[in-house]
Amino acid sequence: MEDNKELYNEYEELLMKRDQMYKEADSYQIGYDREFGDLITRNFELKIECIRRKKTIAACMRRINRGLVIDVSEMMKDIEKEMTAYYIRLKDMNKEIAGAKDAEPVADEEKKTAFKEALEEKKADYENYIRQLDGELEKLIGKEKNDFFACSVV
Repeated sequence: MEDNKELYNEYEELLMKRDQMYKEADSYQIGYDREFGDLITRNFELKIECIRRKKTIAACMRRINRGLVIDVSEMMKDIEKEMTAYYIRLKDMNKEIAGAKDAEPVADEEKKTAFKEALEEKKADYENYIRQLDGELEKLIGKEKNDFFACSVV
């Protein structure tokens, strides 16, 4: 039974570390977007332009190889339809970058306080869940649940 408590404490500790790492990763991502967002966006715009030109060349070559006349307006409409997904991604990227630039850096002390508050809230939720689960297990297994867990825990 003592091993279970140690394992549970280790599990709780690992969960806290994981949550802290997620928060740190988000902070680093925002900082990265803030610092390099304009370059990333410009790079993606250039990639979109290259893709559009490649599609234009390919469409022209298909028409020429088939011996057909190139209808520029129709071809450009088709290419713009194909490019819609790229433009949507660029728009989303611009929103993300703008959000990162508008985000205020959080001081370390504020991070720690917010983390502790979130941790206490999660811990309380977890304890409530365990109590609820314990009650349900007692109904299902009966009074011998401790014997059941002693036999089933490896």
